[in-house]
Formats: sequence, structure tokens, C-alpha cells
Amino acid sequence: PERRGPVRHAAPPVRTSPPPGVTKGATVRVTTGAFTGAQGTVVELTAETRTVKVALVVFGQTMSVELPEADVSALT
Repeated sequence: PERRGPVRHAAPPVRTSPPPGVTKGATVRVTTGAFTGAQGTVVELTAETRTVKVALVVFGQTMSVELPEADVSALT
């Protein structure tokens, strides 16, 4: 009988760019974590770490938070 190796499945495609609409200056909503629901402006995108720095207004003060790009979505 013919011997066959283990069944290999293709890995899901790796996204190499941020979510659609998430660009510097874009308004985004935080979808996960402590700031869920907050809206802010993208200040910086870092491809190497796949993070997005977002300026949020918290208690009347603007602060920048660095989040995984998967934790934000663009507002249309």
C-alpha cells in the first residue's frame, strides 16, 4: 500500500497592511481592551510591530495609546 504523510493545510493569509481605512490622520474606534468604544485619531502606524498609536481624549486630556492594529476599526 502507498504511504502518505500527514495532511497539511494551508495557513491563513497573513495581513501585511493595517485594517481598511486605518491610515495616519483617520478617525478610528477602539474595539477591544480597556478603551473599547473610544474614538480617536491615528497618529502613527508601525508595520514592524503591527501597532497603531491613537490619540484619545480621556478625562479632558489628550493621550496617545499604542494598540495592536487588530484592536481598532476605521469610522466611515
